Amino acid sequence: MNSVEAKPYPWILHPVLDLVLGCGGIVWLLFGIHLFLLPGNSPDLAKLAAISATGVIIFAEAHTAATFAVVYRNEEVCSRYRFYTGWLAQICFALAVAGMILPSLTPILIKIYLLMVPHHFLAQAFGVAMLYCMKRGYKVGRWERTALLYFVRSVTVYATIRQLTYREWSGDSFLGVEIPFWKVIPDFVTTASEHFMFFSAIILCGLVVVRSFRTGEIMPFPAQLVLITCVSAFVMGPQATGIFWLYVSAFFHGAQYLMIVIAQRIKDAGMPEGMSTHQISRRLLSLAALRFVSLIALITFILYNAVPFVLQHVGVASVGAAAAIFTTVNFFHIITDGALWKLRDPKLREQLVA
Repeated sequence: MNSVEAKPYPWILHPVLDLVLGCGGIVWLLFGIHLFLLPGNSPDLAKLAAISATGVIIFAEAHTAATFAVVYRNEEVCSRYRFYTGWLAQICFALAVAGMILPSLTPILIKIYLLMVPHHFLAQAFGVAMLYCMKRGYKVGRWERTALLYFVRSVTVYATIRQLTYREWSGDSFLGVEIPFWKVIPDFVTTASEHFMFFSAIILCGLVVVRSFRTGEIMPFPAQLVLITCVSAFVMGPQATGIFWLYVSAFFHGAQYLMIVIAQRIKDAGMPEGMSTHQISRRLLSLAALRFVSLIALITFILYNAVPFVLQHVGVASVGAAAAIFTTVNFFHIITDGALWKLRDPKLREQLVA
């Protein structure tokens, strides 16, 4: 990859795409319209629901399929991550089959997936926030990084154990399947974790503010917006959370992930001679990018449409099959991505930061 400029490109793909999708701008726009501009009985709410459903198909479902396109893209990568491409894939496939044969297993798989969501969402948001800091030359100091890490982890713990403490945060059903409520965490433990979360937030804000006064440096706005959007998804009240997740699940996490994957793929394929990384958005219509996006779309269609359709016509309950496929594909996606996307990897860091 060639670059005619020394400074890193400050965006992942493009300023508009980054702010609208990668940082959560469209989530806040739709959330604001839903919450403040439309009454509860407005027919326009159905339009917003349709917009959300479209986002789920385009971004949420596609981003899990993208993991397969990344980890199986060539023999070298398959070999490097052979545990994930081999054993983990087989385990997830076996769980999917077991969920279809034993309907009572599927709710448990869904429950486990929902418990994994806070860590998965927040870990990605933390990595993307760090990426924006690197791209803009904002060097996160040891204490600041530790405070941010503890804050993100405190939100993760709180959002996870809250599902194991209060029924209203556990949910009654998901993908048409009734899910169990497991109360295994005492109330006082969740309350304590909530207090620690707020304490961590105060420490982090204090460090950021002190640095801004001392050096004049302010954490990049995209990094702040990424963290605020993701954290808000787990700390709002019940009613606001339900509305917010309608758009977070459709237009934030999955879209953010696809942007990173596509940007890395474009750079990995090589930029034309003399082209700056500032022109990366122009490569979205390149043959390599279009092939990659088409491959993701094909995998998404097979996993979430073709396979359930075939199973339904051979007598497997469509709802249970779809839920089993969704959860096990996400198991593979979440666990594999934990190995794939590490900014500590020099080659990956160089590609993403450039």
